[in-house]
Amino acid sequence: MEEDVGEDPEMPFGGGGILPCGPHLEAQGVTVTGAPLPPAAATAATAAAAAAATSNNAAAAATAAAAAALDAGAGCAPRGGAGSNSGGSGSGGGGGGGIATAAEVEAAAAVAEAALLADAPAAVGVAMDGGCLGPGAWEDELGGLRLLHDVSGMRLRSELCELAAKGGHLHVLQWLQANNCTSGVTDCCAARGGHLQLVLWAVANDVCSWAEWTCASAAMGGHLGVVQWLRANGCPWDAHTCSEAARMGHLAVLQWARANGCPWDEWTCAYAAQGGHLHILQWARANGCIWGATTCCRAAQGGHLQVLQWARSNGCRWDATPCQEAAVGGHLEVLRWARANGCPWDRFTCSQAANGGHLAVLQWARANGCPWDALTCSKAARYGHLAMLQWARAHGCPWDALTCSEAARRGHLAVLQWARANGCPWDVTTCVYAARSGHVEVLQWARANGCPWDSTNRHLRRY
Repeated sequence: MEEDVGEDPEMPFGGGGILPCGPHLEAQGVTVTGAPLPPAAATAATAAAAAAATSNNAAAAATAAAAAALDAGAGCAPRGGAGSNSGGSGSGGGGGGGIATAAEVEAAAAVAEAALLADAPAAVGVAMDGGCLGPGAWEDELGGLRLLHDVSGMRLRSELCELAAKGGHLHVLQWLQANNCTSGVTDCCAARGGHLQLVLWAVANDVCSWAEWTCASAAMGGHLGVVQWLRANGCPWDAHTCSEAARMGHLAVLQWARANGCPWDEWTCAYAAQGGHLHILQWARANGCIWGATTCCRAAQGGHLQVLQWARSNGCRWDATPCQEAAVGGHLEVLRWARANGCPWDRFTCSQAANGGHLAVLQWARANGCPWDALTCSKAARYGHLAMLQWARAHGCPWDALTCSEAARRGHLAVLQWARANGCPWDVTTCVYAARSGHVEVLQWARANGCPWDSTNRHLRRY
């Protein structure tokens, strides 16, 4: 039995998870003192903020600022680790007390402020992940977080609640709530991390109310015991519990959920395919789960050829999307097999290859007769793939004004300059996109080189 699939039912906090939590968040962290910041802190924070605000990737820029601070000897180090400071006399010393110096606090403050000013909360997670705001900062009466909030004026973001909930830091959540920082998905994050007591605290204190996504989050984390307790105590669930268990490869959770009446739908098969969990897909199908063309699409998206082959050999239908998804992901082997076995394709296969920057995929597609149009050039321009754009034009791909406006939208001045030098048309949307995205240099160059603009805002509404 097949069924067409609707919109991808993403998690309420972005599907893929919370902020990045790498090994440094699991290791011992740094204890941050309450010493006042030296005057240089403002300079460091301002420089990092400027770098982040003018970058195409604010999180990467903030991270780079942190790396520069670390390289300069102002970085944070794990308590008692090889890089700990002793007496504040520079980094790389021989395992002192691990108390952060004012310079180390500067680095953390600069990264956090840069990230927040640039509206890139992921960079805060990167700073934490890098050890600048590790668990030690949580443990020492929230010293680091309080310092950044009180001294640097750091705005407290809901992502901090989610990060603390996922890590099981109840005292951090209590402090954040007391400082008017809340998140409506705290229970979901805590459930995903397997922290049942924290879920109960969040619900009991009206931080949030549990709902279907609470069970789904616990299923995503593979926490069968949490799912069982939630259900025994009245927490609702829906098909997301099964699909999230399938997405992350938790067969035992899926089996228990189904044995206890949890509904499922075609997304269970689709997510199992996306994650490459063939055994889960096979179990789901053997137990009557519906599927549709999205199963093949998601298998191709994840580059899981074996899953795609099994799905097709067992009657799962497909459309042109597996070729598109294989192309954007650079999965040439999947694309070759799909085409050899009759999968249709269209112009979006080439544009998706350009989107992902996979020149070899685009070249193979064109050599084998795949159609293309101006969208291929505009996608290459939008994502800054100049070599892709140059190859496409050299081989006859059409373009239009969207190539220039997409380059301007993402701040790719070199791409825009090459396009114009080679005769690409432009229109008012080049200036509109540059202005709306804050790329002043691109806007200035465009105007200096005759690009039209419009003082009204009707184009902003149109595009």
